[in-house]
Amino acid sequence: MNISAKKIVAVLITIVICFTLFSLSTAAVSPELRGDITLTALDKDSKEPISGASFRIYRIASAYFKDEEISFVYTDEFRNCGMETGNFSDAYLPVHLMVHAAVNAIAFEEKTTDISGKVTFRNLQSGAYLIVPAGMKDGYLNPSPFIVTVPMKDETQNKWIYSIDATPKIEADKDDTDEEKTYISVKKIWETYGKTPDSINVSLIKDGVIVESVVLSAANNWYHRWDNLDKNHSWNVIETDVPAGYSASYEISQTTVIIRNKDDNSEDETTTNHEDTTSPDGSTTKPTDPTKPNDTTKPTGETESTTKPEELIDTGQLNWPVPVFSVVGLVLFSLGWSMLNFGKKDEKTV
Repeated sequence: MNISAKKIVAVLITIVICFTLFSLSTAAVSPELRGDITLTALDKDSKEPISGASFRIYRIASAYFKDEEISFVYTDEFRNCGMETGNFSDAYLPVHLMVHAAVNAIAFEEKTTDISGKVTFRNLQSGAYLIVPAGMKDGYLNPSPFIVTVPMKDETQNKWIYSIDATPKIEADKDDTDEEKTYISVKKIWETYGKTPDSINVSLIKDGVIVESVVLSAANNWYHRWDNLDKNHSWNVIETDVPAGYSASYEISQTTVIIRNKDDNSEDETTTNHEDTTSPDGSTTKPTDPTKPNDTTKPTGETESTTKPEELIDTGQLNWPVPVFSVVGLVLFSLGWSMLNFGKKDEKTV
């Protein structure tokens, strides 16, 4: 092989290496892979593990793959839940789905944390999963339900992961006193030009558990208020069964949960600028970001996971083969480099 041919071969090897690594860096996720979710229950203050904490898991959405994209669609059991998938980080979506699952007796898998505070749900198909606390050890409050997707996007390493770690931080129960009381109210707003249903049911949620249901209708101006609630607990209000043809969304205005029902069949866009709202008690407030409820109504506890599922459709990569092929690439590069040097020596000898 002459010197020019050797140089050409070396250049071609380098191009192949670069193309291979680039192709691997943009590899799509695999629909056949199964994953697992490991929960570690910790005391929010002491960070000590909590054993005997029960969690339920529901598969709420299936995952669909096309090229390098992944999307999620509700399973049959959750298709008529009455709330759009929207953003999985919406604080109200997991609470709403929890109530839907409880009311409709949807099947679940339940496990309890071990002495290290850990529990793992294994062999999970790709999709979105609702994690619901089902019972804490005495002296602790239920943390918020939350949603985890399998796989999840690790933004820091720019890759998809199938083994998910989540850490619900659980608050200790506190003694209730007569002085520490609060209230929460609910207001239904219809966004439709057609005839609205005669009534709806809403549920009062205490620390992730349904404690009472009431009926809202024109007779009570689609409004209800609960008084003398223990302030040391987490309170929320969720629409129990959204009427067919409508979708629900939630907002917080101070201590009022505003539930908006939009007619899915309406061709005209109803107003969504959320102007000032006047409650029946006479107070006028501006609704805040529905994904950031205030301290009075937000579910107790925090959840940390390796990634944050902010989008339903995303593009990712699978990087695990890169180190292996990098070694192969280095070997090929070294071979090409040796060939070039060998060619230079031949030139000198000539």
